[in-house]
Amino acid sequence: MIAQEILDDQPFGLSEFHNQTTLHPLALGAVIILCVLTFVLPRKYALIPCLVLVCFIPSAQRIVIFGLDFTLLRIMAGVGLLRVILRGDFHAGRWRTPDSVMLGWGVTSLVAYSLRRGSLSDLIYMFGVVTESLALYFMVRGILRSWGDLRVFMASLTVICAIVALGFLNEKATGRNVFSVFGGVPAMTEMREGRLRCSGAFAHPILAGCFWAVQCAYMAPLWWSRLGTGRLSAVVGVTAGVVIIVTCASSTPVLSLIAGAGAGAWFVFRRYTQPLKHLIIGGLIALHLIMEAPVWHLMSRVDLAGGSTGYHRYLLVDATISNFSEWALIGTKGTSHWGTGLFDLTNQFVLEGVKGGALRLSLFVIMISMCFSRVGTMWRSAGQDREKLAMSWGLGVGLFIHCISFMGVSYHGQVAFGWYFSIAAIVSMSESFTSTCGPAPALN
Repeated sequence: MIAQEILDDQPFGLSEFHNQTTLHPLALGAVIILCVLTFVLPRKYALIPCLVLVCFIPSAQRIVIFGLDFTLLRIMAGVGLLRVILRGDFHAGRWRTPDSVMLGWGVTSLVAYSLRRGSLSDLIYMFGVVTESLALYFMVRGILRSWGDLRVFMASLTVICAIVALGFLNEKATGRNVFSVFGGVPAMTEMREGRLRCSGAFAHPILAGCFWAVQCAYMAPLWWSRLGTGRLSAVVGVTAGVVIIVTCASSTPVLSLIAGAGAGAWFVFRRYTQPLKHLIIGGLIALHLIMEAPVWHLMSRVDLAGGSTGYHRYLLVDATISNFSEWALIGTKGTSHWGTGLFDLTNQFVLEGVKGGALRLSLFVIMISMCFSRVGTMWRSAGQDREKLAMSWGLGVGLFIHCISFMGVSYHGQVAFGWYFSIAAIVSMSESFTSTCGPAPALN
């Protein structure tokens, strides 16, 4: 559901790579090998090549043919989906309601964008974006089918995370980004408030930090896995993930990590999740009534890494609410006129609305709600199986971290893979519970 719209108001300067081939020979060789591996590896390993691409090759690497923009992630998504189709990994009997919501989101995005922009080239462009989004989602849905598959993915994450952390530590020590050899990321590391903000292969430090904050939620459950090295893998993976987030020196990933740690710790009190949800909602309503400013003004006070732009994020949300009638139907062409700097859509919920209208935003929120509901069903159905219980809760924590990150950044580039993996994994694993565990037991 994350549209990579390369427009004049696209954040983090991705527009400079749009519609031009930017391809390093090493990246070309790597993507060919990874595509072959996606086809020939056993299914439980088939997502690892895409994960390697996401973590090590910048999203700016792309091939443009007759005006058609093929990022390397788009190519990998197509290859992965082709494998799923040819091998019959995803059949009609596996279709679930979230799949319909995802497809509806894609159609809504395409129609709204086409009506708003009004040209054939824009239609072709958005068709490519939506196709990539759906391909990533259904690729994961087809390949990830069992808890063993998920365990393999989590274990692979720890190895990759440890290697990536070494690159971030080197970037922190030298101020040079080793991933810049591929092009698409600056060779010299950005500095703010006297601190280096490392980004690795990602387009921006915030995106890198948010991606690995979510992955920490997936590596931590290995502590309870059936792997002989599970506890060591969990410690190494989470430690490496924290190192990456710290070297990014950005408030949003740090806040997401803290929120994720809190959500993970809440596992002890998991049977009181519903009362907690009601308490939080009630508390926010009470604050909104008591405070002189709206409750979303609290965003302006977030600064955990120094130099944060929390006030900009508050203004963006406030302007989006104030201009609801402008974007509610099919979105709006731009938000620059809303205020200084408000062309930068550093909020995924805002982006969903202003790029596709209230319907696209609603489908986005519905998907999140459905996934949280399925996580609840999964951990209740796990019974005494500690591994499935931990993995189920970890998937929920990852989804929660995404939601926190969405308040401070809009996803684009390879970080989108992390989002599609999260929602597709939840749907697939809940499907596994439905077929093997029966109905969820009632809460006491």
